[in-house]
Amino acid sequence: MLIPIYEKTDKGRKEIEGRVYGLSAKGRRVLILVDAQKTEVDLSVAAGVGKEIQPLLKLLLDGGFIAPRDAQTTQASKAPAPVVAESASPSPFMPRPKRTEYPPEDIALVKKIILDTIDEYLGLLGADIRRRVEASNDFNSIINCIARWNLAMRESKLAKPVAGYYLQKVQAILD
Repeated sequence: MLIPIYEKTDKGRKEIEGRVYGLSAKGRRVLILVDAQKTEVDLSVAAGVGKEIQPLLKLLLDGGFIAPRDAQTTQASKAPAPVVAESASPSPFMPRPKRTEYPPEDIALVKKIILDTIDEYLGLLGADIRRRVEASNDFNSIINCIARWNLAMRESKLAKPVAGYYLQKVQAILD
């Protein structure tokens, strides 16, 4: 299966550093996650944008913020066709088959991990996520919280080194 892979351009890196071009919050979130390794599906799951990923990637491509991996990034006015890579193994960000039911104990454990890491690593920056987690009582609402929490953890200088570890703990509980 052929999968497009994108990387940031100089313009994309400039936007991340200084918010100079005024991207939308979702567009910026996707731009931050583009790393020349994630596929469209990986980006969709990691950013929590679902089917909106295609128009967001098109916006970033057309705006010159990202380019297909291994392509010349000097052509900002014309979005070249994406370079594709063979997918040899499933991505860690690929959605797994979902269980039909999740025990309340599992949801409570996930909430505890998220709330503890918010306290330890995010502080006030995690206040909105904390409020959402505390209000969530079912699997669908906690999944939305996990996406926001994971993004915040990966954007935090303090939490970034441990973000993957805690996400794996949460995924192990929900598998």
